[in-house]
Amino acid sequence: MLQRALNRINFLDIRQSKKGNIKGDVKKNIVFIGAFPPSPNGAAAFGYWLIKSFKKRDVNVFICPVGGAIQKKLFPKAFFIRKFADIKKIDFAFFILDVGINKDLLKDVKFPTFLFQTYHNYYDSIDNIISKGRLTTKLILPTKWAFSEAVKKEKKDRLGYIPCGVDVAFFKFKEKQINKEKLVFLFCSRLCFYKGITVFLEAIPLILNEYPDARFIINGRQDESDKQYPYPKGDPYKIYNVVENMLDEVKRKFPNNVQHIENWISSDVLIDLYKKADILIFPSNNEGFGIPIVEAMSSGVIPVVMDKPPMNELVFKDCGYVIKEEDWFEDAGIMLPKKEALFNAVVDIIENKDLANKLRLNGRKKVEAEYDFEKVVDSILNLGE
Repeated sequence: MLQRALNRINFLDIRQSKKGNIKGDVKKNIVFIGAFPPSPNGAAAFGYWLIKSFKKRDVNVFICPVGGAIQKKLFPKAFFIRKFADIKKIDFAFFILDVGINKDLLKDVKFPTFLFQTYHNYYDSIDNIISKGRLTTKLILPTKWAFSEAVKKEKKDRLGYIPCGVDVAFFKFKEKQINKEKLVFLFCSRLCFYKGITVFLEAIPLILNEYPDARFIINGRQDESDKQYPYPKGDPYKIYNVVENMLDEVKRKFPNNVQHIENWISSDVLIDLYKKADILIFPSNNEGFGIPIVEAMSSGVIPVVMDKPPMNELVFKDCGYVIKEEDWFEDAGIMLPKKEALFNAVVDIIENKDLANKLRLNGRKKVEAEYDFEKVVDSILNLGE
C-alpha cells in the first residue's frame, strides 16, 4: 500500500497547523511530495512559493517532505503528514521531482498522481524522465523546450506543461534608473562550475576596471554533493576546489566590492537583493527552469543569460540580454560564456538607458503574462478534472 511505502521514506509525523483543524468542506485535498526549504534546490523554492500561493484557495494542503530538514514555520496553513491514511479523501498527489517514486509506491493508488519534473539535458535522460512519469497519471514539465523533447517519445495526452512561476505581487516591479556610481550586480544560484560561477568571478575585475564603485552580491553556496557529479570533464574534486579558491581570491582582492551571502535566505531578504540589483548575471550552461531569472524580471532586474534552452525561453532579446554561441568557449567539457562577453553585455546595458528601460519593462510584462503564480496555481488545481 502507498502509506506503507511512504512510511519507509523519511517523512515527518502529521502535525496540524496552529491556525486550526483540517477543513472538511473544501473543494480539494492536495498532497505535495518533495524537497522544501532550506534545501538549495530550485525545485524546493518552487515548492515553497507554490504552497504559499495556495493559501488564498479553498483547499487543504498536505506536505510530505522527502528527507532532510524543512522549515515548517514557512508553511503556517499546511499540514505535515507521514501517511495518506491520515486523510479521508485525497483529490490528487503532486510530486515535485521524482524522489521516492517507484512502482511499489504507486501500484495501489486510486487517486490521480502527477510528477512535476525538470529536465537538464546535460546529465538527465529524457527517456528516464518519461519512464518515471509513466508511473503517474501524467508527467508535467516546466518548460516548453522540455515538453517538445518529451513529446517526441511520449503520447501528448500523457504530458502537460506548467511553468514554474513567481508571486508578482511579492516580486514587485521597481522603477529604477541605472546609476554608474551605484551599480549592483547579482549572482543568485548554487556555486557550481556548470552554472558559470567561474566566468562570473573572472568578469568582476573587468567590470571594476570600467566601473570601480560597482558592487557584486553573490547569493549561493558550494554544495558538497557537487563533488560526486559526473560533470564536467576532469576531477570534480579539483574543479570544486578551483571554484572555492577563485571565490576566496576575489573576496580578498575586492573586499569592499564583493559580498557573499552563503546561507539560505528568507524571502524578505531575497526581495531586498532584487531591489538593490540592476543586473542579474546568470551565465549558467544548464537549468531545469531558472527561477532567479523570472524573479529578477518580475522585480525590474535585467538578466544576462546564455542563448541556450531553457534560459532563452525565459529571456527573449527584448526582455533581457542573451549571449550568443559565438561568444561561448569550452572549459572542462562545458560551454560557458566568455568573461569578455559578460563584460560587453553589462556595458551595453549600462551605457544605453533606452535599452535598459525597454528590457526591464518587457521583462515584467512577460512574467505577468506567462509566469504569474496565480495562473500556475489555477493550472495545478485543474489537474485531475
